[in-house]
Amino acid sequence: MKAYSLDLRERVLSALDRGMPRADVVTTFNVSLASLKRWLVARRDTGDLAPRAPSGGFAPTITPTHDEAVRAQVAAFPDATLDEHAARWNAEHGTAISQWTIGRAMRRLELTRKKSR
Repeated sequence: MKAYSLDLRERVLSALDRGMPRADVVTTFNVSLASLKRWLVARRDTGDLAPRAPSGGFAPTITPTHDEAVRAQVAAFPDATLDEHAARWNAEHGTAISQWTIGRAMRRLELTRKKSR
């Protein structure tokens, strides 16, 4: 979802400054009350209404530097489930990753899990 434009933010806060009730501002400009409150706090604290840059999310736990270790583990234990891979990874690396984390790493590396059982 795209951020609201700076122009819209300024118009919304200008309407508030002119005395328009918050409920009317929310319906007139079709913005949420939470956004309105965030913009008021931003204006009060920094004076800047520009949208913040995206955070980029969480840093991956299994980074590209671990790619060879993941490949080696999957090659050594091709029949292991994701739970088993995660438990083995945690034991060898002293981490606490979940089956979902090892699964994302395997998908990123395009590794398949063909079970023989």
